[in-house]
Amino acid sequence: MKNWQAILLLIFFISCEEESNLDLKGEDEVSIVIEALFTNELKQQEVKITKIFQNLNDVPEPVTSAIVIYVVEDHIELLTRHPDKTGVYQTRPFRALTGQYYGLGVRYNGVDYTAYAYSEPGEPLETLTISPVSDSLFEYHYTESRQPSMMEVYINSTGKEPQLHRFYTLDVLDVNQIFAPAKEPVTFPVGSQIVRRKYSLNEDHQEFLRAFLSEVDWRGGLFDIAPGNVPTNFTNGAKGYFAVSTVNIDTTSVD
Repeated sequence: MKNWQAILLLIFFISCEEESNLDLKGEDEVSIVIEALFTNELKQQEVKITKIFQNLNDVPEPVTSAIVIYVVEDHIELLTRHPDKTGVYQTRPFRALTGQYYGLGVRYNGVDYTAYAYSEPGEPLETLTISPVSDSLFEYHYTESRQPSMMEVYINSTGKEPQLHRFYTLDVLDVNQIFAPAKEPVTFPVGSQIVRRKYSLNEDHQEFLRAFLSEVDWRGGLFDIAPGNVPTNFTNGAKGYFAVSTVNIDTTSVD
């Protein structure tokens, strides 16, 4: 495996020398959160960067002055700021390929944060399972996959706000997962459209999600882990995670 961290730092020193001479007064101790998920969809992949906040009700402050690059083999690309989403940086359109290592680098306030990730192969979506609740209402049932995955289920119904629900199949089974609180039933009216997006997960991505869910979705039980134990694959104290996934998608109209 190549040492992506060393490669990315070397690239920063060579290609970003001019940008590094910034006025860093008053912000040299600010930590950041970096969120990035590249997929095999042909699109502009995105990286979101915000400052860490201390209070639950605080609104994350976007980071707008970072330098962001990604690296794959001998290709290096400088990301651009998203025209409409503050704190979001985007690539040119490309597909992230299965088994290929990708490096991500962020320079902010003179500090370099680096991470690398790769995608496991995806598997087909399971058969959609729904059941009637009444003459005009249905319920969605999640079916666990054979391989680790994350499922996003979007439900669009006429005259209602779109719903987004996430489900997980993880190899890393522990007491927190066994006693995870049950989710509310996912119901929707006749005439709705269901879009499913199934993401493949590698082992490190699973560990991140397990820890994240323990802190967020699964808090309040007898087996809580200590707050702040969510791992990251970024260097130099940045929070968040960089992942690459193969995604399979289908769309169903319920008439």
